[in-house]
Amino acid sequence: MAKVKLSDIVIGKRFRKDMGDLENLVQSIRERGLLHPIAVTPKMELVCGRRRLEAYKLMGQMHIECNVIDIDDIIKGERDENVCREDFSPSDAVAIAVAIEEREKAEAKERQSEAGKTHGRGQIACGNLPQASKNEKTKSKTKAAKSVGMSRKTLDKAQKVVAAAEEEPERYSDIQEKMDKTGKVDGAYKELKHRKKVEAIASHAPIKPSFDIIHGLMENYIPKIASHSIPLIVTDPPYGLGETANIQFDHRADLAEPKGEWDQSVFYEEWIPLLRSCLRDDGSMYVFVPDFEIGNLWAALLKHGFNVLNLITWHKTNPAPSVRKSCYCHSCEYILFATVGDSHIFNWQGQNEMHNHIEHPICQGNERLDHPTQKPVGLLKRFIEVSSNVGDVVLDPFAGVGSTGAAAKELSRSYKLIEGDENYYRKACIRLQD
Repeated sequence: MAKVKLSDIVIGKRFRKDMGDLENLVQSIRERGLLHPIAVTPKMELVCGRRRLEAYKLMGQMHIECNVIDIDDIIKGERDENVCREDFSPSDAVAIAVAIEEREKAEAKERQSEAGKTHGRGQIACGNLPQASKNEKTKSKTKAAKSVGMSRKTLDKAQKVVAAAEEEPERYSDIQEKMDKTGKVDGAYKELKHRKKVEAIASHAPIKPSFDIIHGLMENYIPKIASHSIPLIVTDPPYGLGETANIQFDHRADLAEPKGEWDQSVFYEEWIPLLRSCLRDDGSMYVFVPDFEIGNLWAALLKHGFNVLNLITWHKTNPAPSVRKSCYCHSCEYILFATVGDSHIFNWQGQNEMHNHIEHPICQGNERLDHPTQKPVGLLKRFIEVSSNVGDVVLDPFAGVGSTGAAAKELSRSYKLIEGDENYYRKACIRLQD
């Protein structure tokens, strides 16, 4: 250790430009001294401690304690100082801030007591001791937050996450762990608020979810559903895709993927008015659509009174491989999000979760059933969670093997499914039985 003149220290090229809150550092040094000396080479070249150096200059000091180290790579020294060290996690910061806040409150109380004695000796009229300033608690909290490098608002959020995890670890400890791992307090707090909101709704759900699956044509059964009673429709209608899936080969058997009779026609003018009639005024509809039908479906929805709010892109992270290898893999599928009325149910999940581009794999493993256009439950759950509440009914008039029902059931929603193909209807019944 050596005491060195500030003017003798050579500051070379530095990679950390932001000096941060120097005033807070100055206050810390004045109160507790220089806890961590700066480091220089024998030639007085600065290795680490630029902020401490600048703080000393602000204090008008002429000398500073230095650790003289023989190092041949100053760049690596700066890297090690700023990267290899382990910063406090948000939970650590909360614990430190609480301790500092309690100390600040105690000191404020002591100051109040001393002021009271002074006022008592002066025989103030009415004999009232001075009350603690309303700002004292605010000042203590602000000072505590500043001491751990947070704003008061951020510290409040972190404290609520930590408190929830301590009170109910089985429900919220994962949120605290994620916060400490990522360092993102805002995201953790939003997740906590959302989870509590969902739990509150679930605790007041008026009825147990009901499950209904029907074998038949949607045009025969939709009229039987009460008018304007369904809050959410999630469906994947037939689009005549089977005709595009026949591929001929010279070296092997031809590849054909006929979808079945259910996939032979697109009949917007029949099913869109029917679905509009049973959808509530605060209801929404998600409709899967191939790229070549987006414009036609969009126009039909507008014609029958829907508001189309988004075109959502589902990027399949594991798409089917290209057989011909003469064009790009078909790795994207599209969903139109449409609503009716002046308002609609929309449970906002946070900026990062509400992009209209969703990455999700296609069905695989045990989830995969014998249906050529089966949709993954995880993808459907995103739409159901956003556009319905616990206990609501989710309708799928082209149910296939019941994926929409499976997603609704996992989220404590009711479901009403209609499927015209007997084979798929039976598979859906087996899949969804209790």
